[in-house]
Amino acid sequence: MAKRGTVEDRENPAPLESGAGEAGSPWAEPGAVWKALAPFATPGRLERLRKVMDARTLGLVPVLDNLYDPHNLSAILRTADALGIQRIVLSGQVPDGVNPRVALGAHRWLSVERFPDPARAVERLRSEGYLLAATVLDETAISPWAFEPDRPVALVLGNEHDGISKPWLEAAEARLTIPLAGFSGSLNVSVAAALCMHCLLRKSVCREHPVEGKERDLLLDRWIRQSVPNADKILARLAVRR
Repeated sequence: MAKRGTVEDRENPAPLESGAGEAGSPWAEPGAVWKALAPFATPGRLERLRKVMDARTLGLVPVLDNLYDPHNLSAILRTADALGIQRIVLSGQVPDGVNPRVALGAHRWLSVERFPDPARAVERLRSEGYLLAATVLDETAISPWAFEPDRPVALVLGNEHDGISKPWLEAAEARLTIPLAGFSGSLNVSVAAALCMHCLLRKSVCREHPVEGKERDLLLDRWIRQSVPNADKILARLAVRR
């Protein structure tokens, strides 16, 4: 069995050994880590990091509710990264880690938030102006292709046995379902997630919300730290010289 990788929490990222990101650290200022480590990265790598960042969107946030299976979680994280989605919300009971053979490190580049209480996640996303769209097995729901949101979307996906939990069902402003034409009555959740994410990213309100300002700088700090070999030791050495 493959060893599971950890999922990094957006609100509590792993601190740098040199104290980067902590109050009083020489690397606390957004963008400081990037400036310090850029000379140690190749021009091609720096260009790749900027290009990927420029393609990122916060206009579509997948919400994975009580998704118990680490294989499905890993597949969805990998698809989200590949499609340019930056933010993921984990609601209720979720695996502590990912399957590295499936995720292929995608979780390292994403902003992942955990909410053991789904009601808190509902409150957070509502307060940020997201339209809550629940995926359901219901013939009265509309297809994601026919859905025309008027603002950024939080796409809620549940596990294949129980669906999404009550707080999300009650809070949902839209109910989405993928029309099926075969004998199978449902799709694997990672497949359903991929179809819905790809479809919704064709909507301008979901696609055209780039990562900007302080959040962009902090993410680039994190990404370059993950890209430069021995980044923590380099930062610690540079901090002594400052």
